[in-house]
Amino acid sequence: MPENKLYPPEGLSAPVPLTLSALRDAQSSGAVLEAAALRCDAALCLHFQFGSVTARMPREEVTAPWITGAGRDIAVLSRVGKPVCFTVTDLSADAKGAPLVTVSRRQAQEQAMDTMLENLRPGSVVAGRVVRMEPFGAFADIGRGIVALLPTEFISAARIRRPEQRFRTGQRILALVKAFDRGTRRV
Repeated sequence: MPENKLYPPEGLSAPVPLTLSALRDAQSSGAVLEAAALRCDAALCLHFQFGSVTARMPREEVTAPWITGAGRDIAVLSRVGKPVCFTVTDLSADAKGAPLVTVSRRQAQEQAMDTMLENLRPGSVVAGRVVRMEPFGAFADIGRGIVALLPTEFISAARIRRPEQRFRTGQRILALVKAFDRGTRRV
């Protein structure tokens, strides 16, 4: 039923073993993978470990600027310990010959947003996962870390004051797309 099956919210993809061979295949096919970020370094790059394979996500590849704004460090720091979707952009070797992989969340998000803008219309139903709540509404990941606002007045047919009356963080939901702002790429 959901119309975003090709790009599920982060944390909802089936786990796959990320071997060097699987990473090579993903790079050649452009497949989107997912893993938890282990740490963030001083340059705000995220780091991953897949068995003996080390992966790095440069700061500029962690988020698409149209999602969080270019200068928000918290958008990078908040990904540590959480599932992060990504595409493999480079496979090389470090100074000792060990494999070093470069990955991009931004590419995965841009692919998902392009697909959304092309296929979803007002009235489309999407799967989501509640990621944050504010007094004015809930924010839900509707695919690959792309977050959409569910204003409090549209959360329930019954009148509620706060989104916590209907949702909890991490809850899976189905949502109806009310509108797109194609200029700002907001859902």
